[in-house]
Amino acid sequence: MHGGSYVYKWNLRLNDSIPLDLLADLGAGEADLNLGTLNLRSLQVNMGVGEIRLDLRGKPKRDYTVEINGGVGHARVYLPNDVGILATAAGGIGDVSVRGLEKRGGLWINPAHENAPVTIHLDIKGGIGAIEVIAE
Repeated sequence: MHGGSYVYKWNLRLNDSIPLDLLADLGAGEADLNLGTLNLRSLQVNMGVGEIRLDLRGKPKRDYTVEINGGVGHARVYLPNDVGILATAAGGIGDVSVRGLEKRGGLWINPAHENAPVTIHLDIKGGIGAIEVIAE
C-alpha cells in the first residue's frame, strides 16, 4: 500500500486578446485563478472542496458576467475598483462577506457602476464555508 500525498500543479496561460467564455469545474484542493487580464465574456466557477483565490483585477474592455457556485471550503474573490460592479451574493451554510462594495436593496454595488463604461455582473451562491468578495 502506498502512503504519502500527491501534488498536481498546473500552470496554464490563456490568450488575453481572444474573447472567452470560461467554465471552471473544480474538484478538491486549492485553485489560484488570475483572470483579470483576460478578455472575458463570461466566467462560471463551480467550486469543489478546498480553497479558491479568484483574482479579476484588471482593465476589462467589455461587460461580462461571473457566476460562482460555492462548494465546501473558502473562496476569496478580488474585483477591480475602477469598473462598475453589480453583485448578488447569497450564502449557503457559511458566511459571505463583502468589502469595498455598498449594499442597495438586494445588490452590492460600487460607486463606479453609475458612470463606468464597463460593468462586471457577479452572482455568488455560497455553499458550505466562507466566501469573501473584495473590491479594491
